[in-house]
Amino acid sequence: MTKLRTGHTFLAFMIAGTVFVVVASWGILTSAHEAAAGTALDAVWATTEVIRGWFALSLVIAMFGAYFVARDFAQGTAARSIVMGGGRRAYVISKLASGAVIGAIGAGIGAALSLPSAWLLLLTESLSPSVDHTGWMVLLGCAVVNFAAGIWGVCLGLLVRNTIASLVTVFGLCLVVEPGVQAIAPAAGRLLMTNAMGSLYLDPRSGLLEVPQASIAVLGWLLVLGIGGYLVTLKKDLT
Repeated sequence: MTKLRTGHTFLAFMIAGTVFVVVASWGILTSAHEAAAGTALDAVWATTEVIRGWFALSLVIAMFGAYFVARDFAQGTAARSIVMGGGRRAYVISKLASGAVIGAIGAGIGAALSLPSAWLLLLTESLSPSVDHTGWMVLLGCAVVNFAAGIWGVCLGLLVRNTIASLVTVFGLCLVVEPGVQAIAPAAGRLLMTNAMGSLYLDPRSGLLEVPQASIAVLGWLLVLGIGGYLVTLKKDLT
């Protein structure tokens, strides 16, 4: 927990993620406005799309979670922590707990900023935000996804244990590998982590799992990767 408060790395990640989400949401509204050819956008749809855009914060949260763990191995901190702090099991548990905190903070930031960002962006279209039941469910889904991303990133960091490789792994899975598998083999791709996450924030893409099945898939991935990270930490050299 102390490491999260040390320095400004976590803050930098969150600021970068916030800017990324806002710019991406603005781009979606601008494109929709151009496609509408002068017709006013539906306020409920536009509000929901801006809220849904905060799922993208999960990429930055997961990248920081992976970085948070991998840099320990790169700097030799992991070995010292394990020797002095209670062993490998305690180390893994502490990192997973930190991942939950990272995810909770990220989820809180996304939830807190989703409605204000919708209000500001809809002003550019001369609209007032309007949130229906679906919008609230999307907001809840984004919060769940962002929370899970913190733990997911930590699990990947425990498995990869290299700072640059862990960041590339998260980025590649989110933006290249899993979308590619979904396009090539939808039946298998929808079971992957980020595609299952899409179901939770009600992504309008076709071919995704229903929310209950997607929830099981996300929990299953966290369990498998968490156990994998523990076993790797338990058995492999720490350098």
